[in-house]
Amino acid sequence: MTHSLKLVPVLLLLIAANLMAEEPQPKRFDGNKPEATKPAADGSFTLPATRCEVYGKTLQYMPEDNALGWWNSPDDRAVWKLSNAKAGAYEVWFEWSCADESADNNFVVAAGEKTLKGKIPTTGSWATHKKARFGVIELPAGASKLELRSEGKIKEALGDFRELRLTPVKAK
Repeated sequence: MTHSLKLVPVLLLLIAANLMAEEPQPKRFDGNKPEATKPAADGSFTLPATRCEVYGKTLQYMPEDNALGWWNSPDDRAVWKLSNAKAGAYEVWFEWSCADESADNNFVVAAGEKTLKGKIPTTGSWATHKKARFGVIELPAGASKLELRSEGKIKEALGDFRELRLTPVKAK
C-alpha cells in the first residue's frame, strides 16, 4: 500500500507536465502542406497559404482558391516557418481579397516580439484579389516564425489570403 501512495504524486506530476506541454496542433487540409520556407536568391520570402500552419475555430484552407478563408474568429491564425533569414527590415506584402462588409478589420503580423499592425481594406469582393504593401517588419537571423492573426474582434471576416511576401528593405 505504501508503494502505491508514493507513486501518486509522481503520476500527478507526469500528468500535469503532459497537459502543460501540449500545444495546439495545426489543422490539416488537402493541398495545405506546412513546411519551412527558404529565401529566394534576392533574400525575399514567398509565403503561400499552401505552406502555413492553420489554427483556430473557423480558419480554413480553401484549395479551390489556394487561400486561407473563413477567418471569422479572433483565435484564428496562420503561421509560416522561415529558415535562413537574414536579420533586418522586410516589406510585408499581401495577396488578399475582402468584401466591402468585412473591410477595416485589424490585423497583426508578428515575428517574435516584432509586430506590424494595420487594417485590411476591401478589394471590392471575395472574388477580387489584390496585392499591396502593408508595412515593414524586423526579422531575426536564422530560423523563425511569422504569424498572421486578427487584432481584436472580427466584423464578418478578416479576409481571404493567398500569400504573404517579405522583401528585404534596401539600404539607402
